[in-house]
Amino acid sequence: MNKRHTAFKAALATGLAIAGTLIVLPAEAQAAWQCQDGYVCLYENSGLTGSAAVLPRINPKMSGYTGGIEDLRGSKFTNGKDVNDAVSSIANNTDQNMFLYADGNYNGYTQNKHPWGPIVVHPHQWMNLDGDYNDSLTSVSVGQYLACSHSNVSTFTCHWVSDRD
Repeated sequence: MNKRHTAFKAALATGLAIAGTLIVLPAEAQAAWQCQDGYVCLYENSGLTGSAAVLPRINPKMSGYTGGIEDLRGSKFTNGKDVNDAVSSIANNTDQNMFLYADGNYNGYTQNKHPWGPIVVHPHQWMNLDGDYNDSLTSVSVGQYLACSHSNVSTFTCHWVSDRD
């Protein structure tokens, strides 16, 4: 009887240890959100992992699409954390270019094909935001970008340019 009791306790302890492992593992090895065709997804971690944000204003297939978000403050990942200055990777599964800006109102960044403009994520591509660009995204546009020129040091003229132009 004592051996059975000991064997039962060992089996119970093993079962609890396995159950505890099963409870912990999914949180640590959580599968990434799969960004659907036609959508833009912002991710908290590199490699399209971590919590995601699928925001209507930058998703052509969603009600509320406007083509841009001038300030990501107030936008949230699915885990409730702020999106502003917290994006590490992006999937652009639309047919349009996506333009990323470090500052509000579509300002900031100087990389890629637009030497004085935004970072571009091309259609059906994804990108890690590395180095200084990681966790620094504040505004986003899809299908259009803000082009500015200046006639003197303090006067700028800006207009929206379609990425199809």
